[in-house]
Amino acid sequence: MDDARRRTNDRRSSIVRPSSWSDPIAVLMVALALLAAWELAAWAYFSANVPPQFREGAISGADP
Repeated sequence: MDDARRRTNDRRSSIVRPSSWSDPIAVLMVALALLAAWELAAWAYFSANVPPQFREGAISGADP
């Protein structure tokens, strides 16, 4: 009976515990999604607030 109980516990632990690569991949995917959203928001803000004639100088840091 102890063997059957051990097998059940082993099966449960393998079902509950995800594989070793699923957590880092999920974290990486969320980080990349946040980075993409941040870059999109920064581009939209920059495009809306910097006049076209000053964009090249604002990006390079040079005076027009």
